[in-house]
Amino acid sequence: TEAALMQVLSGSRKHISQKKTIHAFEMQVNFGTLPKNRDGIQSHWQKQNQTVQEIKNMADALNFLSEHGYKSISDVKRALAEVDAQIAQNNTEIRALDAKLDELDHLNQHIYNYKTNKAVYDEFIRSGRSPDYFNQHKTNILKCIAAQEAISMCSDLKFLSPQSIIEDKSNAEERRKEIVANNLQLHTQRKQIKKCIEVIETRNERK
Repeated sequence: TEAALMQVLSGSRKHISQKKTIHAFEMQVNFGTLPKNRDGIQSHWQKQNQTVQEIKNMADALNFLSEHGYKSISDVKRALAEVDAQIAQNNTEIRALDAKLDELDHLNQHIYNYKTNKAVYDEFIRSGRSPDYFNQHKTNILKCIAAQEAISMCSDLKFLSPQSIIEDKSNAEERRKEIVANNLQLHTQRKQIKKCIEVIETRNERK
């Protein structure tokens, strides 16, 4: 009270501190009866952790089903088949692009060989295909002939331009990068779908 406070301030009364009462709250968690031996306790906690992980996996699977609008495991398996088909199609296109890039590299080399050896080949023709001249410049002449044959087998005349080869190669490389990036996404999606199927099937087997 105010009177008691004045007495304490005047020194006629001793101040007595009030202790706060602390209420303790107990929380009991039932983890089951623990075994008495060490191996048994370790096995017990492993089972507890396994149960928690299974619940988490099931929750993840249900979220995955909801996010993608799947209503049954048949829908999920169908999605897996579609992803596998898309990956296979992408891999086929990647192989085709690799073959095209290899062809462009060879064609570019043939164009270079043709340009750098054409003067020697023309001189060989002017010599009346002299055997002596051929022996002296055999490597250059054969390179030019091989380049002519390779270029003549190309149905698209635009390949005769080194700049067009560079552009085609750049486009092919860019397309390949896009497909590889898409495949990475598909493989991640495939992993999620496979895990979802595994969780659902495991759950169904235990029912």
